[in-house]
Amino acid sequence: MNEKTKRPEDMVMIAQNEARAPKLQQALDGPFRIVSVRSNGILVIDKKRYQESIHMRRAKPFGTTTLGEDVMQ
Repeated sequence: MNEKTKRPEDMVMIAQNEARAPKLQQALDGPFRIVSVRSNGILVIDKKRYQESIHMRRAKPFGTTTLGEDVMQ
């Protein structure tokens, strides 16, 4: 999955902002489900309690083949 192929319902990991992250913090957070993809490159992701808008360059594909399809259930 590259920047052009992200679609609603895809699962992604979100890259942490390096300026705010402590040195030992994980580089990626998630997985999160994409709710919508806007034409300006913004993804709306579901964080359970709220939805967050992020730029698609921060989103990395999450492979369900290693953990199964029921990860977010």
